[in-house]
Amino acid sequence: MLFRSSIRSEAKTLIEQLHNAHKETHLMSGDRIENTRSISEQLGIKHFLGNLKPKDKLENVNRLQQQGAIVVMTGDGVSDAPVLAGADLSIAMGKGTQLAAAAADMILISNNIEHIYHGYQIAIKTLRIIKQNLGWALLYNVIAIPAAASGHVEPWLAAIGMSASSLVVVLNAMRLNRMKFNRTS
Repeated sequence: MLFRSSIRSEAKTLIEQLHNAHKETHLMSGDRIENTRSISEQLGIKHFLGNLKPKDKLENVNRLQQQGAIVVMTGDGVSDAPVLAGADLSIAMGKGTQLAAAAADMILISNNIEHIYHGYQIAIKTLRIIKQNLGWALLYNVIAIPAAASGHVEPWLAAIGMSASSLVVVLNAMRLNRMKFNRTS
């Protein structure tokens, strides 16, 4: 008998967003292979494994990591705890078990898995802003410090310049506050 799981719409949206971002998705489940295949087909996931024990999931994650993949794992059950602990980044669902939450790096409180992609977008933009801020600070210090040390710039002007440089960095970082997402739950 094939058990039909209902798949939440945000799961399909998340998988589509990840595929559009050129991320590879895998479904590893303890469920029967028929159920796992059906869910994978509905979500558009090419790589799936069923009938897995917790140690099997962890071995598959380790194999992906040995191939150079950075593995982000999402789970909510007791059987997911070992693989959540072994992934490069792990996200436990807010309504999952306490053991899964304890093993994970993060907990998705909303229980809307589409928010995982929002977190990914924030992380990408944060990294970009960090690089911009480091570049700006390096450029300013390479130019301003030698100019001040050699006497080409008055000390009071160098101090104002340093304050202005810090303000530029803070204002650039504040752009993260403008990120908006469709909040569905």
